[in-house]
Amino acid sequence: MAMRPVTNITVLECWKRIHFALWRVQKGVMNLNGNLWEDRFDDVVDQLQHGIDISYLNFTIVIYLNKEICQTFYLIFLLEICWAITSSELVSVIRSIMGLDTERVNYSAQYLVDFTRPHLRLREREGHYCYTCHVEEALKYVETHGIETQNIRPLQCKANVQEKSSSARLGYIGNVVKVRGLEAALEVVERHPVATSIPIFEPEYSLIGEKIYRGPTSRLSKYKSMHAGNITGGGVTDDGEKFIWFRSSHGKELGRFGYLKVSVEMMGCCLTRNEHDDFIEHPFPLVSQFVYPEMLSQAEEDGKRRRREEEFRAKKRQKI
Repeated sequence: MAMRPVTNITVLECWKRIHFALWRVQKGVMNLNGNLWEDRFDDVVDQLQHGIDISYLNFTIVIYLNKEICQTFYLIFLLEICWAITSSELVSVIRSIMGLDTERVNYSAQYLVDFTRPHLRLREREGHYCYTCHVEEALKYVETHGIETQNIRPLQCKANVQEKSSSARLGYIGNVVKVRGLEAALEVVERHPVATSIPIFEPEYSLIGEKIYRGPTSRLSKYKSMHAGNITGGGVTDDGEKFIWFRSSHGKELGRFGYLKVSVEMMGCCLTRNEHDDFIEHPFPLVSQFVYPEMLSQAEEDGKRRRREEEFRAKKRQKI
């Protein structure tokens, strides 16, 4: 019998069968209980909404066929500024916790995009001007140069870079600390948030909701990228599995208002070689790359501000 084709479904991409192995490992004591630092942050931002034309976004359609259910999910390829949002938010929150800002000040993620790697900032890719970087590198830039506020430099992906403001009151930090190991990082989280990175596997990441994110648990699992965010708390499930609260930058619709519970007991490995980043072809945890900034004393910060003002005055005299 002749049949008419179904024309309301378009397959954009067929995924190859990539095999992942997962196993659970026991971790030490989890002293965190709850999303401790959530109230110190503003609402979770969506890094996709930073001033670009929506027509430039690419979409991948993932189709599940499960007997009577056919669900279609849209995965937006990530615009690569999670590192800048994570870094600027971490500086804002730790400065507030430590009392260096009497009122909460939002520092500028766009400042970090504009100046951390300016040679990449000038390279246009499909209508946007952002790029990948590491939180550690961004924080080291703040350590040396300070950071402007979001009011002065809002998050907008524009071709032209606004010059640094000579009159802006910058936020400063001290040394950038790279933490070795999860247990040490969780001890720091008892005092303030810590930046980290997790691997994004789809469809698990976008569909996580209130469940615990455990990485590639589906036959359709596909590795997309690493994603930087801040650890804001932790806890233990009823069956004893330990997890951290991870603040994303993919908007409030993801997880629980933009926060995910990520297992710290799952290890994974890609069994299909030469398909992904080299690191996932070796055993990897879901939570890694822990870093945070120490703070300066008020006297040290005032000294940095004076030196910056002197540098601007010297440059101004040279132009005359």
